[in-house]
Amino acid sequence: MIEFFFKHPIGAIGYAFLSVAIFSIWIHRKIWVWASLFGVSLAFATYGNVITLQGFIPLGILAGCYFFAKEDISQFWRLFASMSAAIITIALYTHFIKGFNNILLFQGFRSSPSAIAMNIYANYDKAAASLLILGIYLKVIKSKKELSHMLLVTVPWMILSTILIISLSQYLQIVTWDPKLPTISLPWLFVQLFFVVVPEEVFYRGFIQKEIRKNLNNRFSGLFAVLATSLLFSLIHLFFIPNLAFIACTFVMSLFYGGIYEITQKIESAIITHYATNICHFFFFTYPMLA
Repeated sequence: MIEFFFKHPIGAIGYAFLSVAIFSIWIHRKIWVWASLFGVSLAFATYGNVITLQGFIPLGILAGCYFFAKEDISQFWRLFASMSAAIITIALYTHFIKGFNNILLFQGFRSSPSAIAMNIYANYDKAAASLLILGIYLKVIKSKKELSHMLLVTVPWMILSTILIISLSQYLQIVTWDPKLPTISLPWLFVQLFFVVVPEEVFYRGFIQKEIRKNLNNRFSGLFAVLATSLLFSLIHLFFIPNLAFIACTFVMSLFYGGIYEITQKIESAIITHYATNICHFFFFTYPMLA
């Protein structure tokens, strides 16, 4: 991570301000706060060639889509805004939209000799899109009472889901017991939170799952929303690790993330469960899977 700052000092400041902007949503949820921090981030990211002017176009359109998706307007235009937001965000998350030069932090990284090699990027496009969802569309916890109630329900679910997911992964022979403390642990924890877990949960659970449930609006809508979102979540991961056993585990993991969000209706529950699972996976088992 230190090398990253030395190699890309201006771009690194852009990433730092983007992370602070995301965190500020939970500290003082005012548009002038997170939008100002995002503006500073965009300025440094542009000067540091992390984002080009071409990248501003999808972000601007995306902001408008999320704004209209939450408004009380006609069903047709809400659905149009929601579908457009989903398509653009998926394109950003899978890096199909040009205009972003996400910085490669670690190339060919192996967490252990038995693991597959992987490249770890700081995905500015992914995090920027998630900030728009958080700032414009999605509600977050505002009080200590909400936080306490959420943790009371989430922690047992998190422990159970992590045990079951890891057990399934071992059964399918894609991971094995492999305790370790890699040299990249601290930067990995930071990147995982702000550029992987938060972006994935606020979009898949906080937007896609929520929109499916809202539009169906029947007694089975919650269950269908969890299943449909988990299918999409796992299929998107085919772009990164095209292994059927890994995708099957990803689908089951997503069921747990979607399940706790459906129970609590708090995006923090899904974020905590997802982050805890990834941490356990990274430090105690083959990551991301056996070669």
